[in-house]
Amino acid sequence: MGLERFLADEAEIRAEYPWADRFVMGMPLAPWQRELKWDEAQSRRFITSAWTGIPLGVYSVTDIDFEKSDQVRYSRLSNCVLDGQQRLHALELYFTNKLAVPDAAGVLALWSELDLVEQRWFERRIFERGLVPMSDEQDLRQFYDLMNFGGVPHEEHERALAHCDRQPVADDEHCGAPRP
Repeated sequence: MGLERFLADEAEIRAEYPWADRFVMGMPLAPWQRELKWDEAQSRRFITSAWTGIPLGVYSVTDIDFEKSDQVRYSRLSNCVLDGQQRLHALELYFTNKLAVPDAAGVLALWSELDLVEQRWFERRIFERGLVPMSDEQDLRQFYDLMNFGGVPHEEHERALAHCDRQPVADDEHCGAPRP
């Protein structure tokens, strides 16, 4: 589908997904998706990390299925985002000029202020789409919970750079500085 199509004719896209209340990058969100949590600084860090070449990870969507109808209508929970909402929303903000990020000189720049070469370079960053071959809502809810509640959050003291900034560096630790 794509963001461009959604922005050009939101009413048509909403008619194709009558069960969906919210969208991101032109794709419907699962009804149980949490609200947006990232603030502007977090979104900016994600876009900046894409510019530096850091892998963007994977966002997960359900498989596509259509209802039997004379019109294009997607079945309930078809083609919906299960994981990656915050990252996709950051991209949407950037592509729609609602989020400026630092350029190479550190000056905040909007997407439309980039030249075509810069835009094409950024668009080639890989943000893999993972397809979830399920359609049963209970299975999809379980998948969502496994994806989003299976890990252990890092604690502030576990940051790699914060360690270098806070404490003197021992002989066996060099925090990225070349060893003598």
